[in-house]
Order: sequence, then C-alpha cells, then structure tokens
Amino acid sequence: MKKNRIFLDFTTLLDITMIILFWFIIKADASANEAKAQAQEQIASIAAEAKKEHNEFELEKENWRKEADTEMQRLMSADENAARNQQALSGLEKGNIIHIQLDVHEKDNTTVPHIKVFKGKTNIGEFDIDKTENVTEKLINILDNSGFTKDSVIIGIFEYDGDQHGTASVIVSDPIGEPIKAVTEEYPYFYCAVINISK
Repeated sequence: MKKNRIFLDFTTLLDITMIILFWFIIKADASANEAKAQAQEQIASIAAEAKKEHNEFELEKENWRKEADTEMQRLMSADENAARNQQALSGLEKGNIIHIQLDVHEKDNTTVPHIKVFKGKTNIGEFDIDKTENVTEKLINILDNSGFTKDSVIIGIFEYDGDQHGTASVIVSDPIGEPIKAVTEEYPYFYCAVINISK
C-alpha cells in the first residue's frame, strides 16, 4: 500500500508571525519613546518650576535685603537727625540764632533795601540789596565767614516790617524770600522762618 506524504508549508505562517513580532517591537519602541518624551517633558516642567521658584526666592531675598538696607538707612538718618536736632536746640539755648533783618533806608534820594545779619546779638554782616539774585551769594559768604559748615544746623529768622515804606517792593514785587530759601542748596540744614513784625 502506498503512503501519501503531506508537505506543510509554514513559510506564510512564519512571515505573518514575523510581521506580528515586528509590529509589537515597533509598537513597544514607539511606546517607550513616547514614555521617554513624556518623562523628559515632566523633568523639563519640574526644572522650569524649580527655576521659577528659585528666581522668585532670589527676588524676594533681594527685596528683603533692600528693605533691610532702607530701614538701616532710616535708623541711621534718625540718629543723625536727632544729633542735629540736639545741636539746634543747644544753639537755641545759647542764643545762636541767625537774625536776617530787612530794613529800608534812603541813599542818594532813593529808597534802598538793606540786609543786616546777626548771630545772637553780634552783627556778622550787612549789605544793600541791588538785585535779589545777589542776596543768596552774599548770605552764603556771611555764613561761610562766620564759621558755619555744610553740616551745620542753622536756625534762622528773617524779619521785616510790612508797614515800612518801600518794604512791599522787596517782599512782593521782587521777593527776597526766594533767595533766602535758596541758601539751603549750600546749607541743607538751614531752617529760616519769615516773620512780619508789623503784625
């Protein structure tokens, strides 16, 4: 009796299996790449957040430092101002007040405004006013020659008689108060009150 031989061809099956295997490998590789990309995005996001928080902390720390410096300057300034105030009070007790007196007198049949400056009871300078813009310079020269420095606390009183003939032109028309205030550019601690003694 003849035996029939059966030949099975697994080539197609092997091809299909290889295709499925490659598909799984490619899919797994794509999933791994996607997972890697997501992980890298998360790491980048965490790093960016950490950097942002670090920058915010540094900015906050810088603000704290600036506030501390400002407070320290304020305290130091308060100490300096307290010392200057004490110096001013001491000067008041000793009568070291600068009196700036405006007077008007006749000269060559013309009314001429005149300034006298006293330190306590001592006359430390005087001059006629030709132009108000020269008053500041003349006052500064008088203070310089009297031994005052830029750090000196100077309490001043500018006196004038509003009822005196010719005073109005100096006080109103060509105001002398402004050049006296301008002395503070040279002497920042020069404090001067303006008083009309006619009232």
